[in-house]
Amino acid sequence: MSLCLLFFASAALAQRKKNVLFIVVDDLRPALGCYGDPNAFSPFIDDLARHATLFRSAYCQQAVCAPSRASFMTGKKPDHTKVWNLETHFRTALPNVVTLPQYFKNHGYYARQIGKIYHDPLAAQDPPSWSAPGLYGVTTNLGKYVLDSNLVHAPKATVSEAADVPDSAYIDGMVAAAAVKELQHMSSKPFFLAVGFRRPHLPFSVPLAYWQEPKQNIPAFT
Repeated sequence: MSLCLLFFASAALAQRKKNVLFIVVDDLRPALGCYGDPNAFSPFIDDLARHATLFRSAYCQQAVCAPSRASFMTGKKPDHTKVWNLETHFRTALPNVVTLPQYFKNHGYYARQIGKIYHDPLAAQDPPSWSAPGLYGVTTNLGKYVLDSNLVHAPKATVSEAADVPDSAYIDGMVAAAAVKELQHMSSKPFFLAVGFRRPHLPFSVPLAYWQEPKQNIPAFT
């Protein structure tokens, strides 16, 4: 269902709490160079994996978006959350459950959501998890397609799109830019920043550059 990456960065605070950057990538299987896929070109994640802990036996609880996300955000199995479909909210069965970001919020962190973290309809969001309203958490037609030939048929158009546009034209580019801006303006309070990217979930709509032969001179992760 998704790949989760968790980063800790030192915070310049007397209590020396760690900042947390939590990244979720929708529908990203282990089809990556760091997992041995010979066809994947994933230099940044591969380099990160070399400097981090790579889990080779980590599995989603259920191969459906809402149940899986509810599971890793609450730490509960679907049999406990009672979420087996795309409509049920985990707080129906567990109204008082403390989610991962909510735990950090309750312990003095500023918790913020940018992009898809929970399942994407408005009804699936969870305001108690966050310190402030999220950005780009609810899926709309914004940034899904940019070509007129697809926009007239949105939200269900072609399965792929390759427009010669910058990253910022598509939703994931918008999410990345918003996350960078958020990081640049974080206060002295420790933070839990959750950033959710929608690709490689359908539709495969990304700038043309990502469909072309990859460049090999990409700088290493630092």
